[in-house]
Amino acid sequence: MTRITDSNQSTRLLFQINRNRESINRYSDELATGVKVRDPSDSNLAATVARSEEGIKRIESHLDRVKDVQSLLEFQEATMNSAGELLIRAQEIATQAASETMDENARRLMADEVYALRDQFASLVNGRFQGKYVYGAADDDDPPYDIDLAFYTEPAVAARENSSYRHDGELGTDLTRSVQITDSLEMTVNSNGNLLFENGMQAFDRLGRALAGFETLPAHPAAPDGTGVAYVFPNDFQTQTAAIEEAIDLFQ
Repeated sequence: MTRITDSNQSTRLLFQINRNRESINRYSDELATGVKVRDPSDSNLAATVARSEEGIKRIESHLDRVKDVQSLLEFQEATMNSAGELLIRAQEIATQAASETMDENARRLMADEVYALRDQFASLVNGRFQGKYVYGAADDDDPPYDIDLAFYTEPAVAARENSSYRHDGELGTDLTRSVQITDSLEMTVNSNGNLLFENGMQAFDRLGRALAGFETLPAHPAAPDGTGVAYVFPNDFQTQTAAIEEAIDLFQ
């Protein structure tokens, strides 16, 4: 999945997580059967016992990793479901705000919830499992997204509209992780957080700023560069409406 704001991509990721969980369950059942019984004619009992004990230890090690992977996949599935709910709620707000019965003052009040949703979204993106940041990939001791309180140049005074959650782009954050779950099988257990969540982050910024009365440049699909001046009302009311309407599609 490359962008969580695309419903098809989100569906595919959840499908992949569920398929991985099914594989984990299958291999767990196979591993739990234990070591095959050896031929009774094997006269080297000590060697047979040693091999059996070694096999049991290996299987137990595999089972431990299988359980960890299953828990990690469940954690990611819950994360994706929660993130999807936040995006749906943001789209509902955008749809309501796009009505021209909502003046700029009413829209500004609606920005409060959008920024609260954005903070919740960032918390999910920076979620940890067993003490490690899931979507930090190889850089899992550091949150993949940090808040820049002065990313946008407008408004001129410090405010929430200046802020933006930025992917830190540190070495290893674009990688995925694999876990050896049998002697011959590895399973990829995470996805690139930047690819999954970046478009959602940008969508929250664009909607929040539009509702609060600020444009965000350059226009989508380019990434915001921190510029964009305040709308002048009533002249820019239609421009604000267009920006809000665009945000509706960004949350799909």
